[in-house]
Amino acid sequence: MTATLRRRPLESGELLRPEGRSSNPVWNPDIALAECAPFGFQRATMDQIPEAHAAAESIMGMKLAPISAFANTHQRTGGTVFILRERPKAAAGETAAGAPPPAPGSDISAVVLLLPLSPAGEEDMRSGEFNTYDPQPKQTCAPGDPFPAMYVWLYAGRGMRARLNVLRACVAWRDGEYTQVKCYGRGASPEGAHAMEHLGFHRLGFGVPDLFFIDKRAERG
Repeated sequence: MTATLRRRPLESGELLRPEGRSSNPVWNPDIALAECAPFGFQRATMDQIPEAHAAAESIMGMKLAPISAFANTHQRTGGTVFILRERPKAAAGETAAGAPPPAPGSDISAVVLLLPLSPAGEEDMRSGEFNTYDPQPKQTCAPGDPFPAMYVWLYAGRGMRARLNVLRACVAWRDGEYTQVKCYGRGASPEGAHAMEHLGFHRLGFGVPDLFFIDKRAERG
């Protein structure tokens, strides 16, 4: 049986405090932003989604979910796409006037996608019915929706410093205001699996392929 969820509007910038944590937290993208911002991340604007998508595909070296999937989930959740910008240094002797225009997303050194999952979304994640190339609205949460879990949909960094900041952002989300929700991630490559294990996730062995999981509540007993 699916419970009826009530949406509570949130004030801009409103955050949950540790003493106010609930066993039924609600999604607030401002919390996610506040926790990753110290590591240089910013929440992408809708206009920045195409270049964030281009950067993610460039860093990963593969085709990812379409731009429309990035945009639709970002618009629904109010904060799924987070980017780290790092202007590349000009080559020796290169002048600003003679420099070619940068490729879209070339100054984005890291992209992280975070999805708050609805109860239906978590169920589909564990059953293997969640389509990571096209998450559906019923599987994700809008601001103010109660949510039981979050999913690190993508984490990509260009260079050691960017990758380190990606891990720092993921640790901040894992140990931050939403430690009372379960967290999922994928490790489709050996490097991705190693990153998940480094963060304390363990492989589920069922559900979406290469799915990893952590429940901080279990660690607290």
